[in-house]
Formats: sequence, C-alpha cells, structure tokens
Amino acid sequence: MAAGSKPTRRKKKRSTAQLEALAQARAERQEGENIAPTPSLHTPSASTTRATSPSARSRPALHTSAQQKAIENTNNVAPSTRKRKKYDLEDWEHVARRTRRKLYASEDKVERLEGKVSALEEAVAEGERRHAGEIRDASRANREMWWELQKTREGLTAEQTENARVQRILQEQDDNLAARLKELFDVKKSNRALSMQVLRRSGSARSQRAYYLRDSVLTADFQKRIRDKGIFTPVARAIALKLVLAGCAEHAVGGVIQELGWLVGIRRLNTIPRMSARTVARSIAEGGIAAKIQLGYEIMRNKNLTASGDSTSHRRQEYDSRFISLKPVTSTGALSDTHVLRSLGVDAFLNHSSEEQVRGLLKKLQQICDIFNRSPFAKRKGLEMSLTAFATCLRGTNGDHANDVKKDNKLLLAWKLEMTKVLLGYDKLRQMSPESAFCIIIPHARAMLLDVGGQDAWEALSDAVRAEKESVFMRSAAEEVGEQVYEGLDGGEKKKLSLFLFSGCCMHKELNSVKGGDTRMRAYYSGHPEIVPPVLLVNKDNAAVLAGVKDGEQLTPAELRALSISGCGAVKATTLAGMICNNKDSKKGQHDRYVWYFDRELGPAVAARRFPDVSNTRFQSHCAASCEILLHLDLYRSFMQRGVYYKKEKPSFTNIEKNFFRALHCDTTLTKMAVLALYGLCVSSPYVRQIRGPGMTSLNALTLGPLHVCLRNFIEKLINNPNIVLGDNATHATATFDGKEWERAGVFEAIASLRDAMPHLEVLFVEFLRGALETWERFTAEFDPGGDISQLTTEEQDEFWMPATNDANKSALGGVRVNATARPNQTLHQFEAKDTFRRNNTQRFVNQDFIAEDHKFVRGETRLLQASRPQRQLQNAQVAHDEEEARRHQASEEQSNAKAVERQIKLDNTVLITDAEKLVRVRKDALIDQLNYWRHRLLAKVEPNTKISKNVDKVVELRKLLALFPGGVVPESERTIPKGKGHTLIVGPKAVLQDMPSISIASTEVVDHSVREEEGEEIDLLYESEVDDI
Repeated sequence: MAAGSKPTRRKKKRSTAQLEALAQARAERQEGENIAPTPSLHTPSASTTRATSPSARSRPALHTSAQQKAIENTNNVAPSTRKRKKYDLEDWEHVARRTRRKLYASEDKVERLEGKVSALEEAVAEGERRHAGEIRDASRANREMWWELQKTREGLTAEQTENARVQRILQEQDDNLAARLKELFDVKKSNRALSMQVLRRSGSARSQRAYYLRDSVLTADFQKRIRDKGIFTPVARAIALKLVLAGCAEHAVGGVIQELGWLVGIRRLNTIPRMSARTVARSIAEGGIAAKIQLGYEIMRNKNLTASGDSTSHRRQEYDSRFISLKPVTSTGALSDTHVLRSLGVDAFLNHSSEEQVRGLLKKLQQICDIFNRSPFAKRKGLEMSLTAFATCLRGTNGDHANDVKKDNKLLLAWKLEMTKVLLGYDKLRQMSPESAFCIIIPHARAMLLDVGGQDAWEALSDAVRAEKESVFMRSAAEEVGEQVYEGLDGGEKKKLSLFLFSGCCMHKELNSVKGGDTRMRAYYSGHPEIVPPVLLVNKDNAAVLAGVKDGEQLTPAELRALSISGCGAVKATTLAGMICNNKDSKKGQHDRYVWYFDRELGPAVAARRFPDVSNTRFQSHCAASCEILLHLDLYRSFMQRGVYYKKEKPSFTNIEKNFFRALHCDTTLTKMAVLALYGLCVSSPYVRQIRGPGMTSLNALTLGPLHVCLRNFIEKLINNPNIVLGDNATHATATFDGKEWERAGVFEAIASLRDAMPHLEVLFVEFLRGALETWERFTAEFDPGGDISQLTTEEQDEFWMPATNDANKSALGGVRVNATARPNQTLHQFEAKDTFRRNNTQRFVNQDFIAEDHKFVRGETRLLQASRPQRQLQNAQVAHDEEEARRHQASEEQSNAKAVERQIKLDNTVLITDAEKLVRVRKDALIDQLNYWRHRLLAKVEPNTKISKNVDKVVELRKLLALFPGGVVPESERTIPKGKGHTLIVGPKAVLQDMPSISIASTEVVDHSVREEEGEEIDLLYESEVDDI
C-alpha cells in the first residue's frame, strides 16, 4: 500500500441466503425505466463541467480506467420494468455539483498528502546527508585520535627509557659520591687522630678542646641573642633599626650584624642568622608603632600640651609636619621638670587648606588612640586615650606667621571648645538622677530611631552598628547639656576653658624684619631723586629691550614694562652672587672653583667655605652674603676677572656675571649691602644668638615679651642716634643688641674703609631701621600689653610652654626632601616611622617599659599596617581627589562660559543710549546693561557695580561716560580690558588649539651650541633663569 493511502476496509462475511436476497433486490431495482445513477458513476465528466460552468475550477479528469469501465457498464444496463421516479435536468445538475465538490475535496486532500510526503522525503534525505557527514567526521576524528595515541605512546616509551637511563646514571653518581664521602670521612678521621697525637705530644690538647668548647658556647649564645624560636629578638631588631638610622642600607644590615660576631670571638660567621632586607624594613615600621604607643602614654600622663606645625610641597605633593610639646616621663614614672618636643610624624595631604591640615591632625591622633588603647601596655597601665582627653589638654599652637597657620589655630580652638562642651555634658549627665538623664537622652534616641527607620529596623542592626548609633545620640545629648553648662559658667571659668594661645616663630619675625626694612629702603629712592639709584640689574631679555636707551628719552610700552620689572639693589646683587658662587643646581655656577680660589688667596678655612645659600629661603642669608662680599670686595672683583672672565677661551661675561660685576662697582649697591650687613651685625645676629643659643627646648616663647620690647627700644635708639653704629667711636659693646663681639669679624672695619664712597649710608640705614621696626611691631603683636600672653602668670607660662622657633618642623620637612633624594623608593610611612623613632627617643622608652607581650603586639600591628599598603592608599586618595577637583573646576568653567555667552547675547541686543536725558526713565536692569556695554564692548573704565548700587549713581556714571566719550567713541589709549575670561565655543584645554601659532620657522637660524662649546665659549645656559626680584 502506498505511503499516505487510506487502508482498505475489510468485507463483512455474509451467508448464502443473504447473498441471494441481495442479488434479487439488485435485479429488481435495475428493471425500472429510469434508473438514477450513483453519484460516483453518473457524474458528468470534468470537461463537460468546465464547459457548462465557466466559474468552476479548471481541473484535469481524474477518472481511472476502472471507473470508466464501471460507467460504461452502467450505461448498458437494461432499463427496469418497475416504475421509478423520473429525474429531470435539475436533479442531474444537483448530483453533478455534489459529486464535483467531493471530487475537489478529494483532490485537495491528495495534494496535501503529496506535500507532506514530499516534505518527509526531503527531511529524510537531509537527515541521511547529515548522518553521513557525522559518520565521516567521526571517522576522521577517530583516525586522528588513533595517530595521536600512537605518538603519545611512542613518546612515553622514549621518556620511560630516558628516565631509566638517568636513574642508572644518578645511582652510579650516588654510589661514587658515597664512596668519596667515605674516603673524605676516613681522611678527616685520620687527620683528627694525627692532630690529637700531635696535641697530646705537645701538651696543648686540653687548651684546644677548651677553645673549641668556648667557640661553640659563644656561637650558641650569640645565635640565641640574634634569633630565638625562629624570631629575631628585640635586641637584634633594635640594632638593625639603629644601623638604618645611621645610614646603612636595609639589604646590608644583615651582613653587618653577622660581622659583629668577630667582636665576641666567633670565627664561624656563617652560623649566625642573617637578617633579610624585608625583616629590616619591618623593624623600621615596628619602631613607628612603638613611637605611637609612647606618644599615647606621654599624652595621657600630661595635663597641658601645645602643638606646632608647618607644611611644604615636594614633587607636587603637600606634606605637613606636627610636633607637640610636653613633659616626658622619667624612669621613676614621674614627669620631668623640663619640656621636650615629640614628633607626631610627617603626613601627606590632599591640598594645602587649613581644614585639610586639621583633619589630618585629628586623623593622626585617632590612629594613636586606636593603637595605644589596643596595646597590652595601655591595659597594663590602666589608661585609655581619647580625642576628648587630648582636646582638654591642648592649650595653644605655634608656627610661622602665615594666614593658614593662624586659621589652623582658630579651627583647633573651635574643636577644643566642642570637645570641652561634650566632656562637660557627660560629666553633668553622670551627676544627674537617672530620671533626669533619661528625659534628656530620650528625645535624641527617638530622633535616631526615626532616622534609622523605626523599631524593626533598629532591631535588625548588628551589635556593632547599634553601639555606634548609641554613641552618636549619647554624644548629641552630651553636647546639648554641655552647651547649657558652658553658658552657665562665669567669665573666669569660661576664659580658663577657652584660653588658646598662638605664638609665632621668632626666626620668621627676624626674616620678615629684613624684608620690611629692605622694602622701605627701596621705596626711599622714588621720593628723593637727588640720590643716585643703584645700577639696574636686568635679565637677558630685558637687557636687549633697554639696550641703547638713554635718560630723558620717550620710552615705548615694551621699554617701560622692561624697566618696571627689572630689579636692582643689594638683595638682587647677593642673589646673583649666590647663583654664580653657590647655585642650588650643582651643574650651574662656579662652586668648587670659587672655593679653591678663595682658599688659595685666604688660606684654608676651618669650616667648609661656602657662599651663603641665598638661592633658598634661609634666615639671615642676604645679610651674611653682604658681609661676605664687603669683607672680601677686592677679592670678589679679582675672582670675577681672573676666575670667570679670562678663564674662558674667548673672554666674556654672561648676563648674570655682567650684572654682578657691575654691582660690585656700583657705590649705591654697595651702600645698600652695607646697610644689610650693619643690620645683620647689630640686630639680627645678636637677636638670633639669644633665641637659638639656649637650645630648642630650653627657651619658652611665652617669656620673650620683654626681650622683644628691649629689641624695639634698641632699634628706636639706633634710629634716633645712628652714630651709635656709624660714629667714629662705635664699638660692639654699644652697637650690638646683646653687647657681644661682632658675628663676623672685620666687616665693620671694611665698611668703615668704604665710607667715603657711601655718602648716603646713614640715611638709608635709618630708613631700613624704620621699616624693620614697623615689621617688628606687627609681628610681635601677641606680646602687646593687655594681650593673653602678657597676662599669664609664671605657672601659666609653664603650662602653655611653646618653643621659641619652628626649627623642629622645618627640620622634619627638610628630612623628607633629603630622604626622597637618598632613598627614592622608600615609602612615606617608613620614613615617618624612622623619623619619629629617632626624634622621640623611642628606644629608651622601649628598653625601659616594654615586655615580651608588647613586642609581640608591635610585630602584629606592623604586619597589619604593611598589609594595608598605606602608600598605595595615599596615592589612590590623591588621584581620586585630583579627579574630583578637576570635575568641579570643569563644571565651574562651563558655568562661567555659559554666563559669558549670556552676557554676550545681552550685549549684542543692547542699544547704546547716547542721549543723557533718556537715562532718567530707564529701569535698573537696562542701566546695568548700559554699564556692561560701556565696560565690555566699548572697553571704557567703569566703576564696579558694587560701588554704584543705586540707580542715581548708575545714571551719574553713565552721564560721566557720555561726557568723556561723546557718541560712545573711546580712544584706544583710554581703553581697559575688563578682568575675567571671555566666552569660547570650546571649553577646556582644547580651547588653546584655536590660537595655535602658524609662523613658519623654516627660515629661522638655528644656533648650534655644541660648536660654541668646542670653541671654549660659555653660554648663558650655565645659570638658571634670572629672577626679577625676591
């Protein structure tokens, strides 16, 4: 049976009687005249249907041969004699239509079946093709795997063969080595036997055995002192840290400790454990942890503290140093009678703002609190450090006179008052009854509960978070109570709690006094044209502009600008001298040639001969340089001629050398140098001797009020009678502030020999003293009568003890620079640990108070610190801060540019009012637009809007502009460029690409400096870019 065909029906089995009855009935039916054909046999043909019914579907005849034969047999059947119903044409058409419908349905079914058969056949064919492809791929993979297996088997066989061969060789070598070792052992045994025979014969066997025994005992003892139970001992770590502080590199410390074995008689140094560089670095960090424990202990033992600080930048990174002054704890456990300075370390900050510096100080103190409170030492002593306790002990700060340092003092005072009020609140709450305390605490607790999200959210919090929240609302309640307690105190108690002093560094006072005196002396020439001004010391660019200019000539704008920014005088001359003789760049200037030249002429100096370091900001450097030049004026002139000018193959001066040589021959410049030298000899050096002479921790800055009064009186005496210094009978006993010998012998006599060339020395000296006196009065204002410092008693002065100078912080910051040069790969926290350990004398504290559990705790804290990678945290924080600052600045610039664009649109839409009468009826916004039009479009000089806030003032200003510039025509000479940056279509760095220079340099002459150097001519690159003035 064909696929998809309908299964054949099974015929029913009938009996013979049934078959005969059926045949008879069929014969009777065929006897009728009109026999109605069955629909399957008497259906009209397909062609007839298509002819008679045009609307019928065109289909081919589907009658098979069997069907055609059945139709013919039916037509030949004789008509039946029984009367049948006659069928008319309509009946036949109805039968035909019904038959056609069945035929069409059968044909559709056949077509659908044929489509399914076709689809199944295609699917079967596709499956067979896919199956065949998979069989081929599997066969190919099988073959490849078989070949790989064969290769692997062959390689494994070869490797096993090679391993067997190597094993045989190794076994042979082991046998040979065993034989050799046995021979060596026998030889050693024989040698020892022979040696013992010799010793026995010589009678020294006992002493030799004692030597070996003593060496073994020393070695074992030294090994135990170096390392015990696999851990390097505290003594070994202390020695390693001391070696590092002395300058030894970390990787060399282990070898140095091994070499110490020679000192105790150990000859087998390889038996001594060698400390690695990593362990040495960890020992340095352990010193920093021990220093923090020491700081926490000493802070908690003191009731009065003062802080000092300073900051600097190095390689675009801000650094801040902090010290505190306190009384150290002696070996007996009592506080010392004298004060010392303890370093809190040097930290890096994100920016130079006072807020950031104070935040960093509090962060450092919190670190000290955490380490100290967790240490076994604090638990053993029963102490606990907190920021509140530190704030109550802090009594003031000192530093230089910069505005940010004074702002630090104000911020710390505000923080101290806040902590003091919190402490007062806690004390008051402890004194209250439980009911009263709960009435105050409950509102704050309820506010915290609402802030968290309700009781359910509070219960869901962890214990640690809940404890933190509880401390927050308890602190809030304490602040509220403390504020009330503080306001209820009387004036005396309030002042005692809020008294917070500030004292400036005395060395900064002296430095600024020199600057103030020089400023007043330079301004003296403008009001006294009869005095010949000093020679102009112009830099190379301005020298080309001013070349050929004579007095009385009309100067161009470029010449006026070059003249205004060019410097002159003693300070500029000493600066040039420093650039030549002692440049801060070791590759520029004369340096050793200068030193050796002066050593030959003057004899070897007791100390290293160096020109004063005027290239950097140094106290008294310009006064000392003036003394040096005036004392050896002829020698400096000779050095510039023979040691500089004629030394070159083509004798010449660079511009810097030319200016300095001119200054050496300018009487007015030498006069100003003499003024600087006299001030340094009579005032500065004697003052510094009294400030620095006793030592950094032996002088209390709060007791120096009378000293500064005496100093101001002495300067006033010199102003009223300059002959005390410049007279013929002047001596150091009356001319110096302290009455001691001159700081630099011979300078006073050298100045006296040059008095004939200095007719205006007395006038300039008095002017300098007046400027210095004004500066002294301004910088010693904290000691004025009626101030907080002047009202302190002797006991209070001891409580508020402060160092007279800020040298400790300057030294620490200088150490950062030196360490960055000597050890560029050392991290900041390593340097800080090393520096605080050395400055705070932490080793003495460790030897005196530490036990085994303290050393164990320090080692564990060091590992945690190094695992946190503090240097990487610092770098990431700085980069994140810089990115945030850049985003903020970009948004600000875009906002400013949008405002400028808006202003420009307003200016474009503004019509200038040239009729003064119409201005009265104009509103305020329109008046502002008119003023902006004059200011930004016509470039006229207009008063700021803040000075003309009223409409009447604006109208008056506009009328004045119209009177000066009728019709809005402003001459070019009267135009002024308004401050601020105009708008641009492109914001940010890409805006500079809009005005890129397009000048061709193809025809520009290129100077080959190498040729000039070969010829022996020195070029101006010997020195750094000249400074216009200090």
